[in-house]
Amino acid sequence: MIFFLKKHKYLCILFVLIIFFSFYFSYLSLMRHWTFNSSYYDLGIMDQTIYNTFRGRLLELTNPTGVNTFKRMAIHNDILLVLFAPFYFIYQGPETLLVLQSVIIALGALAVYLLSRYVVRSRGLSLTFSCAYLMYVPLQRAILFDFHAVTVSTIFLLFMTYFAVRRRYRTSFIFFILSLFAKENVALTTMFFGAFFIFNGIKKSQRQTLFFGSLIAIVSIFWFIESIWIIIPFFRQSSHFALSRYEEFGATPQGVIGGIITHPDEVIQRIFHSDTARYLFVLSAPLVFFSLLAPLWSVITLPEFAINLLSNNWNMRNIFFHYTAVITPFVFIAGIYGARRLMRKLPCITPLMISLPILIATGVMSYFKSPFPFSREKVVYISPAYQLRYIQLWRKTLKNENLIISSTPKIAPYFTDRKTFYLFDNRYVLADYVIIRTVEIESRHYPYNTKGLKDTIDGYYKELQKSPLFENIFNQNGIEVYKRMR
Repeated sequence: MIFFLKKHKYLCILFVLIIFFSFYFSYLSLMRHWTFNSSYYDLGIMDQTIYNTFRGRLLELTNPTGVNTFKRMAIHNDILLVLFAPFYFIYQGPETLLVLQSVIIALGALAVYLLSRYVVRSRGLSLTFSCAYLMYVPLQRAILFDFHAVTVSTIFLLFMTYFAVRRRYRTSFIFFILSLFAKENVALTTMFFGAFFIFNGIKKSQRQTLFFGSLIAIVSIFWFIESIWIIIPFFRQSSHFALSRYEEFGATPQGVIGGIITHPDEVIQRIFHSDTARYLFVLSAPLVFFSLLAPLWSVITLPEFAINLLSNNWNMRNIFFHYTAVITPFVFIAGIYGARRLMRKLPCITPLMISLPILIATGVMSYFKSPFPFSREKVVYISPAYQLRYIQLWRKTLKNENLIISSTPKIAPYFTDRKTFYLFDNRYVLADYVIIRTVEIESRHYPYNTKGLKDTIDGYYKELQKSPLFENIFNQNGIEVYKRMR
C-alpha cells in the first residue's frame, strides 16, 4: 500500500483534491438552494425538463412565458439534459442536478492532469495545472449559478482535446458529440477546434488528423445551422429568443451576422470596453497569461468570446454566470501548451518556475474573487430555517405531479417536479395551488426584468388575496398557500 502511494502520489493528491472539491461545492450548491438563492431561472426550468424526461415526457416543460407545454429545444438545443434523467431514480429533485454538476466538473481536473502530463512531461507541473483548475474562480462561480448543461461541457471539451492530441480520435469524437449536445453555441467553438486539426493535418501531412479535423468542423457547422435555423424555430415557432441580445445588428440569424460585418463601429464599441478588459484579465490571470503563448489554441475560443462580448446582456461578460463554461477548458489547454513553449524556448525555465507563479496567481485571484471562506467575496448563505421547513412540507404535500402549481421564483425549484408549473404572474388563475414567499413580492428578489413589472406583480398578489377562486389555507412567517376552490 505504501509503495503504491509513493509511486502514484501525484494522482493520489489529485483525487483527494477532486473529492474535496466535489463535496465542498455540492454542499455550497445545496446551501445556496436551501437558502432560496436558486431560482426558476434556471434551476426550476432545468428540473422540470429533466423530471418530465424521467417520467417519459421527453424534454418537456411549461413555456416560461406562456401556458402551453413545449420541448426544451424551443429555448436551447441542449439535449444533453436527457442523460441526467436516469439519476432521478436515485432522488427526484434539483438537488440531484446540483450534486452531479459539482462532481462532473471536479473530474475535469483529471483531464487537465492527463493532458498536461502528456504535453509538459512533468507530474508536479501537471498537478499544479489541476489545482489551478479546481481553484479557477470562473469555474467555481459557474457551478454556483444553478445548473446548466453547458457548464458540464467544460469536462467534455477537455477530454475531447486530450484524446485528440493523443490521436485517439474515436474516443475524442464521443466527447465531441457530448459537448455538441450541451448547447447550440458550443458548435461554433468545436468548428474552430476542427479547423485547428485541419491546419495541423495539412502542416504535418497526417491524413488521419486532417480527416478528424474535417469531420469535427463539418458536423459542427451542420449542427449549428440545424439548431439555429431549423430545430429551435420549429419547436419555438419563432426565431431564437437570444437574438434580442444582438438586436442592434439584426432581427434574424443571418441579419445578425450581416450586421456584425457591416457595423464594425458597433462591434468595436462593444469589444473595446472597460468591462471587457476586466473580463479578460480575470479569465487569464490565474494562469499568469501563459495561454497567450499558445495563440492557435486560444483562437478556438474566439466564437464564444464574440457571443459574449457582442451581446447587449452585460451578464455575459461576467464571471458569475455560466457564460465562461466553453472558454474555461481552452484557457487551460492554451496555458499548458504556452508553458511548454516557454520551457522549450528557454531551457533554463524549469517546471517549478512555472508552477510557483501559477499557484501564487491562483491564490491571489481566489482571495479576491472565489466563494471560499478566506475570500473577500466569500459566499455566506443565510435564510430562515422555518421557511425551508414549511416549503419542504408543502413540497411533500403537493407531490402529485398532476397538480398545477404557481409560485414565486426563489421557491419555484421545490415545485417543478410536475407536468405543469407557472411562475407567479397572471397565469396563477390556472393553478390548483399558489405558493407565495412574501419577501419576493415585497423586495427586489422578484426578477423585475420589465419596467413596471413590480407594480404588476403587486397587483396580481393583491388580486389573489381577494379572489373568490382561491382560499388562503396556510399563512405563517412569510409563506402563504392558496388553494383553488372551483
